[in-house]
Amino acid sequence: MFEIRSQQMSVFNSLAEKHFVRKVSERLAMRFPDEVSKLNLQAIDLCDFIEQRMIEARIHGIKNQDDLIRYIDYLLLYRKEFEGLPQIQEILNRTDLSGRAKMEEIDEYVLFTHQEG
Repeated sequence: MFEIRSQQMSVFNSLAEKHFVRKVSERLAMRFPDEVSKLNLQAIDLCDFIEQRMIEARIHGIKNQDDLIRYIDYLLLYRKEFEGLPQIQEILNRTDLSGRAKMEEIDEYVLFTHQEG
């Protein structure tokens, strides 16, 4: 029987995360080319941007890959406005919600409340 040591698992997780970041980078460049170009980043810098946003999201309990992608999409689309909205910060800082529930609340805010204003 094979035994996976914690060091091996760490390497595997690191490679999986780099692959995820690269896929998100490609997705953003394809889906939101104008917004990505406004960042004035090289491809490697876009990956750094994504990694930093993932760290921020994880601080708020957002860990699922689909939720991370949605979080990064909103940051890219709404930039500073998204980060500065008190309603968004209130949702992100709630401790009674899971990461998925936070993203659902943010989806609802962006789709209904924010669009009206």
